[in-house]
Amino acid sequence: IFQDPIHGPMELHPLCVSIIDTPHFQRLRNLKQLGACYQVFSGASHNRFEHSLGVCHLAGILVQNLRTQQPELDISNTDVLCVMVAGLCHDLGHGPLSHMFDGCFIPRIRPGFEWTHEKGSIKMLQHLIEQSQAVKDQLERYEISGTDILFIKEIIDGPQVKRSLEIRFVFSFFSFLHFQGDKGYEGREKEKQFLYEIVANKRNGIDVDKMDYFARDCHHLGIPNPFDHLRYMEFARVLKVEDHREICLRDKEVRSMYDMFYTRLSLHRQAYSHKTNRIIEEMLIETLLAANDHIKFKGKNNEMLKMSEAIDDMEAYSKITDSVFELIKLDQRSGIEGLAKAQEILHKVECRQLYKYIGQTNPIAKNMIDGEAIPKIQKDIAEVMTEQELGHPRLSPDRYVVQLVRFDFGMKEKNPIDQVNFFTKANPDTPIRISKNEVSFLLPDCFQEVSIRVYCTSSDPADLKVATECFKKWIEGLEKAQETLHKVRPHLSYACIIPQINFI
Repeated sequence: IFQDPIHGPMELHPLCVSIIDTPHFQRLRNLKQLGACYQVFSGASHNRFEHSLGVCHLAGILVQNLRTQQPELDISNTDVLCVMVAGLCHDLGHGPLSHMFDGCFIPRIRPGFEWTHEKGSIKMLQHLIEQSQAVKDQLERYEISGTDILFIKEIIDGPQVKRSLEIRFVFSFFSFLHFQGDKGYEGREKEKQFLYEIVANKRNGIDVDKMDYFARDCHHLGIPNPFDHLRYMEFARVLKVEDHREICLRDKEVRSMYDMFYTRLSLHRQAYSHKTNRIIEEMLIETLLAANDHIKFKGKNNEMLKMSEAIDDMEAYSKITDSVFELIKLDQRSGIEGLAKAQEILHKVECRQLYKYIGQTNPIAKNMIDGEAIPKIQKDIAEVMTEQELGHPRLSPDRYVVQLVRFDFGMKEKNPIDQVNFFTKANPDTPIRISKNEVSFLLPDCFQEVSIRVYCTSSDPADLKVATECFKKWIEGLEKAQETLHKVRPHLSYACIIPQINFI
């Protein structure tokens, strides 16, 4: 039994406890749930460890509720256990700074390499099983087969396409029945596809992962959370929708669903994408990039690997946590340029000598911007004014840090509630859709916006003046482009921005 500040006493299955009692899982104690947010919000000290326990707990509650209320679903003890294990292990693959590691560090250090923390989670789970005899014993005791292991991995990371022809046995004595399910899922038959929606819902984003981090993050950040996840679970019901089954919700709960996604939006606006948090994240990513060649971790066969290489070797990756910043700071080797640069950036973060915020502008929702536009934006801002106009040398493009900050309801420009089926009290077995206009005319017409946020790496007042003047001039040019907005192709849309600007 684990005592949790959010959910109270949580009783977990012996198999889950055996997984928790491994170095691979204990590693999550040293990974901040919100990465650099702790540098801005003093209460955001919680870790991936307790979040993972919470997701496991909520996954068990929801699947048990469905099993009790609808015995015809034929949810087995093994189904329940597999869903709980998936909830427990879904974040095993996170690295330092959580989402910044797989979302920023890896793409910059290994361009084009496909890596997500979900892929890391299933690799780490496999490594954990191979390394822990106690876990193997529990898997055998509770008759968890190769198909069940595949099911757990599919819950975490979707269909394992490389396994479409053959499922590798974890233990030679396990036998299994091969299922070819909906959308490439093979771990469970089509009638049980709804089980994939509990931990990581690819259909509409309503899952127990979000329910835990909404409650947990709001608690630690001091932000109100209006969403009641236990009420959601009481009103959830599995219905047949066309040729498949999915988790549906009572119609009267539709407003609470909008509240849930608005909570997500509020967390991003107020905390996750806070302008100070985002620039600290940027500086810490630059620290990792500079130190990558000089901080190494022992992998299999005693091979020493860089952080960027460790994702290919779970023995090495299991040693990488947020403590890597302490390793960088305390490294006494001298004369190493990259390491010295990393220590310098880290020192600036600790002394609050952060890159300076210059301004922000919001483009319209229908013309999204991608990361490929950033170098052009940097160059255009740097060159928008001549040195004669400025009365000062231009700043080079690399002195501007440009960030694209997206705000949405979790499905980019789409309304996630459009992907939710509901039922009424009078017809509990008939799925229906509820349009937003049936709920309220006050709901948004647009469900995504992208902000362009600009910082300057220099703290010199003269440089900051130049950066601010160039940014203002750049915005003036964009104002003129508004007249031709409807003619601009999507990939050129960065040049057609509505100038809603916030300056220091």
